[in-house]
Amino acid sequence: MADSIYYAHANASYVIGPAYFNDLDMLQVGNASDEAYWLDAQKTQFAMWAMFLSPLLAGNDLASQSRETLEILANRDIIAVNQDLLTLSPALDVAASLAANAANGHALTEISAHPDGVLQVWKRPLSVSGAWAVAMVNGTTTAADIGVDLANLGFEGAVTVRDLWTHTQVGNVTGAYIAKAVPPHGTAIFVIKGKERVFDGVIALGAEPIEALVTTSTLDPLQSDGLYRNQAVGGGALQLGGTSYEQGIAVNALANIVYRLNGRCSTFSSIVGVDDKGRTRLGLPGYAQFEVWGDGVKLWDSGVMKSGDQALRIEALDIRDVSTLVLHVGDADHGIDGGHADWAEATLRCGGG
Repeated sequence: MADSIYYAHANASYVIGPAYFNDLDMLQVGNASDEAYWLDAQKTQFAMWAMFLSPLLAGNDLASQSRETLEILANRDIIAVNQDLLTLSPALDVAASLAANAANGHALTEISAHPDGVLQVWKRPLSVSGAWAVAMVNGTTTAADIGVDLANLGFEGAVTVRDLWTHTQVGNVTGAYIAKAVPPHGTAIFVIKGKERVFDGVIALGAEPIEALVTTSTLDPLQSDGLYRNQAVGGGALQLGGTSYEQGIAVNALANIVYRLNGRCSTFSSIVGVDDKGRTRLGLPGYAQFEVWGDGVKLWDSGVMKSGDQALRIEALDIRDVSTLVLHVGDADHGIDGGHADWAEATLRCGGG
C-alpha cells in the first residue's frame, strides 16, 4: 500500500513548492510485523514520506509499539530532511536509476516512478548550501547495490555521506557513492555534503553547462528528466509568436526547474511564452503561467499566458545572493494538455561574467 501511495504522489511532485505540500496519508509504520521484510518496507515508507515533505502522521498504537517501530518514527536525521526549510520536491534521478538497474541485471530503457520491481534513486536539494538528500529504493525481491554519480548532483571534489539509518558518516568520497546490499523493498537514505560546482560568465541554460533538478507533469515512464534543451516539448525549434529561437529550455506544465546558484549569479534573462505548437488534443490553445522564485521568494510572474500570445521578456532580473533559483511553470488552472512552456534565450550571468 505504501508503494502505491507514494507512486501516485510522485507523479504529482511538481506541485510541491512554497506553501504547497503533498499529503501522503497516515503512516502505517508499526502496523505490520517486525520481521525483516516488513520492517524494511516500513522504513521505506517513512523515508519516502520524509523525502516528499509529507506530514508524518503516526497511525499505529503508540502505547504498544515495538522498539523497532520507535526507532523508525523517532529518527531525527530523517525527520530533519522532512522539515528542511527548502520546500522542493525530490526528483527521480533517471540516469542513476537506469544505471543501477543495468548493474543489477535489469536492462531498462525507461524508468517508472512506481517502485515495484525496479531500483530507483531520488534526489532533493536541502537548504544548506552543498547539501542533498538522496534516497535509493529497492523495489525488487533481492538485495541490490545502488549508486549515484556525484557529478550529476553538481559536486566537484570529495564529499561526505551521512547514512540516516545508522547515523554514521563517510568522508572523502569521490566519483560515485554506492549503497551496498540495499534489502528487498528497503530504502537507503543519505545526506551528501560537498562543494558544488562554481560557474562564471554568461551561462546559456539550453547548453547544459549547469545541472538542473526537474520535476514535471511528464507522464510515466521516463527516459529523461523531462527538460527539453534547445528544443520545444516533443522536439522541433522553440517558437514564440512566429519567431524561432536556437537556445533555451522547455517543459510541459506543471513543472519546477531548480538551479543551485549559491549566491554566485547576478541576473537571469529569458523570453517566455507558450510555444506556438502548444495545442490541446482538441486543437485549443495551451496555457501556462511562468514564475521565477529565489530562495522561496517570488521574483517575477508572467500572469496567465496561452499559445499565440506575445512573448514576454525577462530582462536581467536581479538574483544576487540567491542560493536556489526555481523556474516554475503553472497550468493557469487550464490543465496540462498543450501547456508547452518555453524559456527561450534563458541565460544566467554569474561570477565576474
